[in-house]
Amino acid sequence: MFNLSDATIWILTGIVLIVAEFLVPGVVIVFFGVAAIVVGLLLGCGIALPISAQLIIFGVLGLVLLFALRARFTALFHGASTAEANGVEIFSPGETAEAISAFQNGRGKVTLRGAQWQAELEDAQEAAAGQRLYVVGHRGLILRVCTRAPEQNAAAQ
Repeated sequence: MFNLSDATIWILTGIVLIVAEFLVPGVVIVFFGVAAIVVGLLLGCGIALPISAQLIIFGVLGLVLLFALRARFTALFHGASTAEANGVEIFSPGETAEAISAFQNGRGKVTLRGAQWQAELEDAQEAAAGQRLYVVGHRGLILRVCTRAPEQNAAAQ
C-alpha cells in the first residue's frame, strides 16, 4: 500500500517519539526521537547504512544525548526550578506572594508563581485579601510567609 523509504520511517519514528515525550513524563524519549531523526537524515542524504549500523547509531546517539542533555531539557519540559536532591522545591526567601483571601488566625491562601498555596503567617495573625506577603520558607506543602520584606524583618530584630 505505502512504500516508505527507510529514511522516512526513521524520521516519522523520531517525530512520534518526540510527541510521546509530552504524554510520558521523564524527559527520556525525546532524545531517542532526535536520534531517530538523525539516522533518517543520514539515510536521506544518501549514506548507505546496513540496519545493524542504523540501530547502533540510533542507540548510541540516543544514550549520548540522554546523558549529556537531560538535565538541561528537564527544565524546558517541566519548568525551571531550584530543587534539593529529593525533588522538593525550595522557595527563595523574599519571594512575593499575594493573599487570595483574608488570613485568620495566621492561616490563609496565597498565589505564588501562578499557583495557589496554603500559607501560614510568621509575624502576624491577620493579613488582608490582596496584601503582598513575603515567603520565608515552607513546611511540607504549606508556605511560611510574613507581612514585611526580609530586609524589614532583619532591621526589626
